[in-house]
Amino acid sequence: MKIGITTSATALNSQVSEDFESSPYCLIVETDDLSFDVYSNEEQHGDDGIAMAKAVVDSGCEAVITNRILQPAFDELAGACITRYAGESFSAKDALDLMEAYQLSLIRDYEGADPHMHEHHGDCECGE
Repeated sequence: MKIGITTSATALNSQVSEDFESSPYCLIVETDDLSFDVYSNEEQHGDDGIAMAKAVVDSGCEAVITNRILQPAFDELAGACITRYAGESFSAKDALDLMEAYQLSLIRDYEGADPHMHEHHGDCECGE
């Protein structure tokens, strides 16, 4: 299974980024052997995160570990039925281990959304 993890650097011991859009990198990790490819988010300043969200989708990821996500990137990920997890201040490797142990919180809403709104954004058949 592939998991996208937004990070501050290009190693599994890198910290999970504070927000999706301004993350310098996204590690596309193959959980079977912890091999990974690095997506460099060159448009991180002023970008809405769509380019990186599309890279996560195009890479075949089933989930992404990050923190805050603004609406455009959130909608892109949710529309592709990619599960979103909050990695808080963990390293990528620790966050991945916590996700596999079902100990990471789901990101159900985009940053700035009504906190009482928990409807699915997108029109996929994933049951979220």
